[in-house]
Formats: sequence, C-alpha cells, structure tokens
Amino acid sequence: MRRQTIIDNLKTRLKTITLANGYTWEPNLFEWLVTPLSKGDLPAIIVKDTDDDITHDDPSGSSDHSLKIEIEIYAADERMTAESLRSKVLDVLLVIGAPEGEGEYLGDYRSVTGTQMQIEQNESVIGAARIDLLVKYYTQAWEM
Repeated sequence: MRRQTIIDNLKTRLKTITLANGYTWEPNLFEWLVTPLSKGDLPAIIVKDTDDDITHDDPSGSSDHSLKIEIEIYAADERMTAESLRSKVLDVLLVIGAPEGEGEYLGDYRSVTGTQMQIEQNESVIGAARIDLLVKYYTQAWEM
C-alpha cells in the first residue's frame, strides 16, 4: 500500500529531528492523535493524511493520487517567539524536502502548498504551526 509507505517514510524522516542530530529541539511524533496534547507531550509533531484525490484518466488502468498531508507542530516555551517557531517549521521543511535515500519512497512528487502559524499566551507561551503538503503518486486502479 503506497499511501502507508509514504506516511511511514515521512514519519521516519521526522524522527531524525533530534538533539543528537544537531537540532535545537526534539519533538514527540504522533500520527492522527485523537486525544488532547498534554504539556508533557510538547514539543510535538502530528502527521495526518487527510485527503487523497484520485483520477483514473490512464487507459492502462492506473490511478493518479494527490495526497494531502497536514503536519502540525506544537511547542510551549517561556521564550517562544515567532522566530523560534519559524525555525521549527524550517527544520521540518528541510527534513521533508531532502532528497530520497535508497529504498525510501516519499511519492513521485511532493510540494508544500502552505504554512500557518499561531502563538498564544496562556500559562506559558504556546506556538502552533501547520504545514500543508501535497504528495502525488501512482497506483494500479483500485489501490492506494
């Protein structure tokens, strides 16, 4: 199942954002988290494959997929600034955009279609960002 392979490989890449790899943060990674995040879960990245538009124009029976993926970033820090949140977004973008390694499949084409950011003050300063990603891939008809 190509869709699952893409998500699994994307999560593997995101898990490389660690202090040991030279990053300034080490997020917890979740796929389709359905419970609220607790303070102990932060910083966090949540990956959701939300939409898969499929067309069947090819006479050979193949299907063209346009998979929409949302990557949400959450961080809480007394020193949270727009600059530090942008830095986290950039880390995620660079990890996603790096060339594929051997045997690593992340779709036939991928692009960022948008980013959003928000910072709020509650008990601490909480930053949230979302990266919208589009991944195109091909399968045989009736597959995903």
